[in-house]
Amino acid sequence: MKQRYAIRFPGITYGQSDAANDGYRVQREQQDDGGAQFIDPDLMSGVIDPPVLAMEMADLIRFKTATLTAFGLQRNGVWGEETASQKVEHLGLMYGALAAHPHGPARCYGVPTQHLTFALLVFPSVWDWYVQWRERRRGFYTSWEVDMLRISLALTRRDTGWLRQQPHLASRIRPINGLVPIGWPAMTR
Repeated sequence: MKQRYAIRFPGITYGQSDAANDGYRVQREQQDDGGAQFIDPDLMSGVIDPPVLAMEMADLIRFKTATLTAFGLQRNGVWGEETASQKVEHLGLMYGALAAHPHGPARCYGVPTQHLTFALLVFPSVWDWYVQWRERRRGFYTSWEVDMLRISLALTRRDTGWLRQQPHLASRIRPINGLVPIGWPAMTR
């Protein structure tokens, strides 16, 4: 709570994406009782909303919550409203930890936000860093880390994993010192 490092996806709701319809919002304007506009301070304090990552999140949520998958895609299991909300929060925390400054209070990784993509989740080094980072902060592992690793397995599962069915995301991967090697595309051939 004191060390904000999450990425929020304010335009993404269960089964749809306001972001896809309205464009991405960096800040949310609200009205107080007197009708005056004010900016939500939570959204302005360390919270970022990378638009391309938000589009990828919206695609994942649509894939996992739709009654039927899009033609040509396969999936194993459907997320209900609460599960989808939880996954958005968990992944937002993970991407926030990857993006926040390594010398900030949360001691995160410092990946430039333009390099954040769901395709990073295919790299074991990304998951290894994240799980170890969470353990260093808390001093022990919890079911949270187990759940996150289950997400990894589900997203990369042969035939039904969302990431396996989104090969175009690989074009967004950029080398990240210590996480994604410089020659990674050649390594996949």
